[in-house]
Amino acid sequence: MRGIALGLLLTATLCGQVRYARLTELDGSVEIQLHPSEGWKRALANTPLLESSWVRTGGASHAEIELDEGSVLRLAENSICELADYARLSTGQRITHVSLDRGVAYFAGESGWRDALIVSTAAAQASIRRGSRVRLEAGPDFSQLAVLEGEVRLFSAAVELDLAEGKMLKLDPARSDKFYLLPEVSQLPSDAWSLTRDKLLAGDASRNRLPGLHYGLRDLDAHGEWVDTAEYGTVWKPKEGEGWAPFRNGKWQWYDGLGYTWISAESWGWLPYHYGRWMLLSTQGWIWAPGSRRTFQPGEVYWLRGVNLVGWGPLAPGEDWNGADPPSLYLKVSSTFARYAAVAEPREIDPAGFGEPPKDPLTGARFSDVLPSPRMGRERREFVRAPDRPGLIRLIPVLSPVERRQQEMSAPAAVSQAPPPAPPLRRSLVEPPMAVAAPAPEPIIETFYLAPIYTGIIVMNPPEKKAPKGKRHPEAAKRPETASDPPSAPRPETDDPLIPRSEESGRRAR
Repeated sequence: MRGIALGLLLTATLCGQVRYARLTELDGSVEIQLHPSEGWKRALANTPLLESSWVRTGGASHAEIELDEGSVLRLAENSICELADYARLSTGQRITHVSLDRGVAYFAGESGWRDALIVSTAAAQASIRRGSRVRLEAGPDFSQLAVLEGEVRLFSAAVELDLAEGKMLKLDPARSDKFYLLPEVSQLPSDAWSLTRDKLLAGDASRNRLPGLHYGLRDLDAHGEWVDTAEYGTVWKPKEGEGWAPFRNGKWQWYDGLGYTWISAESWGWLPYHYGRWMLLSTQGWIWAPGSRRTFQPGEVYWLRGVNLVGWGPLAPGEDWNGADPPSLYLKVSSTFARYAAVAEPREIDPAGFGEPPKDPLTGARFSDVLPSPRMGRERREFVRAPDRPGLIRLIPVLSPVERRQQEMSAPAAVSQAPPPAPPLRRSLVEPPMAVAAPAPEPIIETFYLAPIYTGIIVMNPPEKKAPKGKRHPEAAKRPETASDPPSAPRPETDDPLIPRSEESGRRAR
């Protein structure tokens, strides 16, 4: 029974681990949309991205996203993409699907044996195999995939093949039965920028010190040093001046699954604020102790709530704080304050412009382990999946009783004739205009948004990955392959041509 209980606890823990990517290198005009019910807003470095997040760049702009398993996604100018699927299954397997809607994107990474790593455009999808670098282009009437390094398995309505290094494929979304294999990879102005970034991220000296963490490592090497301590082991010390304190340069952003989450304005401010804790040593100053936990945290701090203000500061490593007594690191000089009105229920808390901290914060404020959540806005309450069309997400207006009665009275009488089929919706409906804010919907209007949905199976062991030794059937090992072997049977049709076949079904087809 104890084993069963531990297994259930482990499964529940893995199911609850939401994956967060890091928005890192930004240049120019970059915007993000964290939830389909929210509008686009200016992107900030070190912003956590989760499943269904969108990122877009303007003219002469670039953006880079680091994924938690070590992969890197980059967007060139005038591009838009989505983390269409970014989840961890109960078995620990990670599903990563990056969808490019428009523009040019670069992807560099390597899929683990049990994970699925997929990049796609409107015409095809590619499964990353081994360590590979690919370039995707998505235009209004074409899609292109170039393998800059490594090898990928390409799936489309017209072809399923392995695309080797130096190969480039062009597809027409309107003619899914055709594809064009180009003789060489054409050069783009953004290729040099992406290659330079790949080289910078290649030499992460901190990788050996932080097993299990795969992003934000190079920033530690460039902006601090590792120090050995007697009490906390090997710790990291930032190169900051006198009077510096953690959780001061940045702001808090509300996330439904995390609460208020720290977004640091420091270029290195990712790992030290979401893993491990800070400590103030008399001999070293502020140091970061990574600890052994590898679960993403919003920022482990104590809170002080007062009239029209809120304060916070770091919790010490290993401290089990009850939220009532003063924490061990509470110091007026290391606490940060911001304006905070509980009635306004802000989704952001920014300490910028607060001024001098109160002389005695404890006279007008009390400690709290968490802050109350903001009230869920109408746009979030209206965000539901359409039951009649499971592939879509729509905003259903919330009507008052008077509006509902008026709508029922003005509704036409029901007829027995079936309604005409809805016209197909383009994927671009999810993208609002770049510079013009979308008008508020009328109470009786339903606005549809595309939502990523899998209608087939998800392949955990893609066919391009060789099975471990000893798994091959003994009869198959006796029969050598010859040139006279019959050709492979045609690929069976599926509901979604972009979903790869499992390895077992591939063997049956052969």
